[in-house]
Amino acid sequence: MGGPSLDPIGSRWLQVWGLDLKRFAEDREARNEASYRPTRLNTRSVATSLEPTEFLSQFWSLCEPSSSSRFEKLDRYLLRLTLEDVFLGVSGKKVEHDPATFRSNVSAMLSQVVASTLGLSEWLDFLTRRIDPNDPIVLEEARKTDRLDHPRHHLQVISRAFLLLRISTGACSILLKEAGVSKPDLRFWWSEFGENRGLWETSGEPAEFIDMWSDIDEAIDSLRTLRESVAVADRTSVRWYRDRSYPISVLGGCERIALWGLGL
Repeated sequence: MGGPSLDPIGSRWLQVWGLDLKRFAEDREARNEASYRPTRLNTRSVATSLEPTEFLSQFWSLCEPSSSSRFEKLDRYLLRLTLEDVFLGVSGKKVEHDPATFRSNVSAMLSQVVASTLGLSEWLDFLTRRIDPNDPIVLEEARKTDRLDHPRHHLQVISRAFLLLRISTGACSILLKEAGVSKPDLRFWWSEFGENRGLWETSGEPAEFIDMWSDIDEAIDSLRTLRESVAVADRTSVRWYRDRSYPISVLGGCERIALWGLGL
């Protein structure tokens, strides 16, 4: 009684990840400001072409679907952050202040849900940051609250919107399953939707929506190749758009995330 509890965790998530209505309204105002106010009358810093390339690559890597999970990579990172917040809420200590106890607690949890010893070891090392210790750029940017004139402000807004859409897509997927709505039932919507967005030719939709990941994988690889083959001094915006206009257009088609994210 009166000790640490889990109550603050939900509140902290709402605040840190921008899932509260106040932050949502502020991001909306920021988008309006950036869209309708003059932005080039005064000198301001801008992101280099390398920064959006890295952001795009990591953004899409979090959306890679599998047959068992539509957001497996993103959800793994979110689980890790959640467990760290739970540990803080229960123990009153940050993980870095008592890593041994945190690892012991996570190991006990995993032993109840992971059957394979090898799988348990891999999960344990990931969740305790012994492997892949850094959070993706998207999650890092979502935490930040820089001013509108900051060169990465738009990435922060995009990141928070992305997390909101992950939650809403998951909620819609659950609703569709509980209502017994299947992919054929919604063909009247998704068939025309995909054609209009240029995701497939008429009557040429993929057998499974997750098959559309192959286009994304090729686009990410194309940007990675450009980044690795071009000297830093030559990584200009004009070079980026001229040499990789098609991959960039593919990576701008986030509608496909909604299609496979709904579990159709």
